[in-house]
Amino acid sequence: FGRLDGRSLFNVETGEIGEVRLTGRKIVLEELIRNFPKLSEALPVELGFSGLSDFDLSLRGTLEYLGLHGNCNFTPAVLTFGQIFSKPKDFPFGVHFDFLLKKGNLLRGDFSLRIRQTTVKGSLVDLDLKTGEGELTLITNKFDLEGWNQLVIPFSGCTLQGAAKILVNWKGNLT
Repeated sequence: FGRLDGRSLFNVETGEIGEVRLTGRKIVLEELIRNFPKLSEALPVELGFSGLSDFDLSLRGTLEYLGLHGNCNFTPAVLTFGQIFSKPKDFPFGVHFDFLLKKGNLLRGDFSLRIRQTTVKGSLVDLDLKTGEGELTLITNKFDLEGWNQLVIPFSGCTLQGAAKILVNWKGNLT
């Protein structure tokens, strides 16, 4: 299903994870779910994907405070999210994140998405993975709306013109 490389540095005496690094090149996304069925339980039901991707993921810290870092390139893949979003193959799309997982259930940190010339930056404030309660803030750069009708399904029959800059804040149950 592609090339997967991993390495780890773990101190058994202190329980500290010096680093766990996983690198994937030309990973066939459909094969990940076939080979790691538990992964599908962690993904939103409406998320669909097909094709290749590259990623670099790393973990560092302790089980009490675990740092998660990642870079993913989904440009060669097809991605969909329900009847809202559909990214065609070979459309530029990258994801970067830096999160801290506290005590196994509180997630906080920052992430960014790059879609063509648009950058979406987000901040996640203490998302409780057990209850879904948390806060999420998103902001974009000013971007040209032309071509977004290809990606946002409700706008597929529309002609979009102009530019936009978006700021959104959600607080409450994020599930």
